Amino acid sequence: MYILLGILFSALFIVGGSLMVYGTWHSWSLLVDPPEEFWLTYSQSFMKKVLGTDALRMHNYILGSVLVLVGLIILWNGFLRGR
Repeated sequence: MYILLGILFSALFIVGGSLMVYGTWHSWSLLVDPPEEFWLTYSQSFMKKVLGTDALRMHNYILGSVLVLVGLIILWNGFLRGR
């Protein structure tokens, strides 16, 4: 049961991180150029308002990569414990 839960969480992390990197690479406006009037409720708008667009892009790449890495680590640990 716990192995399946680990696989589910790892899949969510890997897919979410991959979508973040892919969306930033293809300049999805939701990730790269969000409206600044939502800066109190949307973290991407806050990052853009405080640090600028270039820092937001770098943040998206780093966070997406970390999410994929964490998902792979969770998946790896799930298979190691399953043996």
